[in-house]
Amino acid sequence: MKKIKEVLSSSLRTQRDPLEKAISNKILFRHRRSLAGFFLFIVVLQVLLAAFSIEIMSSVRGYVAGESLYSKAQKDGLLSLKSYIESNVDADYQEFVSRLKVIEGDAQARLALQQKTVDWQLARDGFLAGENHGDDLDGMIRLFLWGKNIPFMKRAINTWAEGDAAMEELHSLAKAARTDILQGTPDAASVQHLKLRLPEMNKLLSLLQRNFSEELRQGSVLVRRVLLGLNAAIAALIAAMGTFYIRRSLQAQLQIQAEVAEILNAVSEAVISVDSSGRVIVFNTAAEQLFGYSASSAKGLPLDQFIPSGLSKLTLESEADSKQFLCELKGLHGEDRTLYLEVSHATFQTLSGTRTTLVCRDVSQQHTVRTRERSELLKTNAELTNKAYADSLTGLPNREALSRHLNDTFDVCQQSGLPFAVLFLDLDGFKHVNDTHGHLCGDDLLKQFSSRLCQAIREQDKAFRVSGDEFVVIVPTEREGTIGESVAQRVLSVVRQPYCLGEVTVTVTASAGIANYPVDGIDARSLLLAADEAMYRAKKAGKNAYHIHARPFS
Repeated sequence: MKKIKEVLSSSLRTQRDPLEKAISNKILFRHRRSLAGFFLFIVVLQVLLAAFSIEIMSSVRGYVAGESLYSKAQKDGLLSLKSYIESNVDADYQEFVSRLKVIEGDAQARLALQQKTVDWQLARDGFLAGENHGDDLDGMIRLFLWGKNIPFMKRAINTWAEGDAAMEELHSLAKAARTDILQGTPDAASVQHLKLRLPEMNKLLSLLQRNFSEELRQGSVLVRRVLLGLNAAIAALIAAMGTFYIRRSLQAQLQIQAEVAEILNAVSEAVISVDSSGRVIVFNTAAEQLFGYSASSAKGLPLDQFIPSGLSKLTLESEADSKQFLCELKGLHGEDRTLYLEVSHATFQTLSGTRTTLVCRDVSQQHTVRTRERSELLKTNAELTNKAYADSLTGLPNREALSRHLNDTFDVCQQSGLPFAVLFLDLDGFKHVNDTHGHLCGDDLLKQFSSRLCQAIREQDKAFRVSGDEFVVIVPTEREGTIGESVAQRVLSVVRQPYCLGEVTVTVTASAGIANYPVDGIDARSLLLAADEAMYRAKKAGKNAYHIHARPFS
């Protein structure tokens, strides 16, 4: 540093152009390579963090979807068993056993993962039997193994096990009752005992479902917070490393300059030196080419003529013996063309007073590239956010998006006092299409149904796919009335139209349940349950219809 001060002081006294000897190309190449390595490290780190975040959130979403399937199978099974002990129709019992297979599949997966030696294939088979999506299986297994000792996950697994045990007990009671019914004694003690136990088991299972859902919700919140914290920590680390690297690079630059025998005019960067009043006293050839001024016309002009961003004020107010930094600033060409400059400067004392020397490099092209990269990054982040809240098959908002939308709707309606309706839809005969024509046709049917659903509802309505063939529509209203019914009528009407699925044409219908806020519930869970119950009543009554929860069933 002492040497560079002497050289610059001598240059200022003699008014010679600065930098009369080129900086070593070998050293500059080494720094450029180091800079490229640093940015490559940042890119790799961000990609790994993004991939990890997506993997964790996707696995949590898989468990949320699985809980919905488990809950639906449990609910359907209990309804079938209740119908069986009342009607003694064996088809109802077989339906109960069929729905029980979903729960037994999930139980098989849980037990396989709790073994000392984990059986991955047995766990995958169990989750598949539980109707979980094949793409979610590996993530669900890994999340189970990684998080089984985390408190919220441990509680959720214990609740899961209690639910499996309760369903196993219910299955045993159902077997005993069926034996007596088949023997012609429908009033036997086992049947009466099952009738008494069924409401208790239903209450217990509902409680366990709520507990399991709550643990998953809390876990999801915790995971999001941890990931946000991790992202913040990584960002802070990157900022710290970037700051450290910039400082180190600047110090290396100054050290290189200290080794220069004398300042040469042949340097490739533009160099400007100003006096204590901020007026130019040195303007090298590279500066002439960069700013479009000759050295003779530039000398004596204020620095703001070339760099109007106020750097001169910043450097001239510096009280320390030496200040240096590297930043990007706007410059101004003589033809009123904007430049983007990477500027470093050093301030020191000479016999003639305070002198500040700036080394400027044109980075206009790099600035354009960085601006485009920032725009693409913002676009990518927006796309990732949309994917996290969108159903991958239909493109509709998913169950997580429904939860967020309902919370926002509740906030608005509680403040405004306006009601709204929840329309719960379930396709009739979708399983038959899947079994008969295959899952590809079933997926195509769901896509076409989603498109029709979006066309049938109003612009202010919002449709969601919550699981399988179940959909929810949020219908805002200005007053209590029949708007939810009119939307349901339009949806059921368009659903009945034939669907062309490749080489086959099928016709399906839908059953819908309508729940109104605040009549049928004042929170998301109660309102969805009310709409779901109304939908099942419509389905029980013969399907291809809708039912309003608050209305007596006829």
